[in-house]
Amino acid sequence: MIKRSQISFLAALLILLSACSETVPHDLVADGALGTVGGAAAGATTGVIVASLSSGMDMGAAAAVGAGAGALVGLAAGVGYSAYKQNEILRTNDEIIIQNRAALDARREQIDILRRQVDAETRALDSDPALLEYHYTGRTYHNPFR
Repeated sequence: MIKRSQISFLAALLILLSACSETVPHDLVADGALGTVGGAAAGATTGVIVASLSSGMDMGAAAAVGAGAGALVGLAAGVGYSAYKQNEILRTNDEIIIQNRAALDARREQIDILRRQVDAETRALDSDPALLEYHYTGRTYHNPFR
């Protein structure tokens, strides 16, 4: 039969090994482990307080039960907090993307206005044939009269 000390050692080993895992995000493991430890401590304290107020309860057993229940609640709270932080980061990134997209659209509109102005000025220059001159584009060998 497995003893409580062996179970607690295996649980601690599992937490430490999962903290080194490459597939699980570090923030999730750190928040989960912190929540587990905090929940276990709060649960054990609550178990001892309840056992001391009640007559006939074993303080050690009450602390172990409280620690187990608190660890589960703390783990859930830690993982939930990690998910909340990830959602907050994603929300912030979405706001930045929207701001950048608005700035890019404004610049694109400015470029389109300038492009239309250049096209209009180019058409105005091409419309007067008197302004056009014939330019010899052949080989001149640095002699413009040849």
